[in-house]
Amino acid sequence: MLRKLELQFPIEHDGSIVRTVMVRKPTAADVAAVAPSWRPGDPPPENVTEAILKMAGRLTDLPPELVDELDVADIGRLSELVGGFSNFEEI
Repeated sequence: MLRKLELQFPIEHDGSIVRTVMVRKPTAADVAAVAPSWRPGDPPPENVTEAILKMAGRLTDLPPELVDELDVADIGRLSELVGGFSNFEEI
């Protein structure tokens, strides 16, 4: 399952502008890689920001250096999208 996220703040990369990011639905392996000791029902990991950025790197089509360039507002929207993964629609 994939969903397209329109960036509020597009980023420049190799002379072109990245305006959208494709985001896939997370798997159990993604959660385990980002927060190995976390289990459903637990409170969020201690370093939520680090976990969000790691998850963004795993679930998007962006290379790591571009994940670091995302605006905080777009990271927040990405986090909401991933948090609501049960509402993903096929494209």
